[in-house]
Amino acid sequence: TKSPKAAKATAQRPFPETCPLCRAKNNDVSQAFLHLASANHFRQVQQKLGDALAADAPPAAFLGVAKFLEEPLLRDLHTELGYDVPKLVEAAPSLEERRLAALRSEE
Repeated sequence: TKSPKAAKATAQRPFPETCPLCRAKNNDVSQAFLHLASANHFRQVQQKLGDALAADAPPAAFLGVAKFLEEPLLRDLHTELGYDVPKLVEAAPSLEERRLAALRSEE
């Protein structure tokens, strides 16, 4: 069993340490978003949901992932997988802002 401190740290994160669907590791919220936008995760979601999945491609960037997760079927699936969908959706705009700022600074 996990120590109370480890359990508390896990409970504070809006994502599982390992995606139960893909077995991919998530160390921080940005990495969790990148995983959720990955082709591998999307393929696993397609296999799980079949024809019920309306999307035909993985979501793009942070806001795309947030919109993807707001779909009821996808929200429910990811909640079952251990993702805190409301917290991830809430985090998306600031993460997208940082991504765009980093792109601008590279120009």
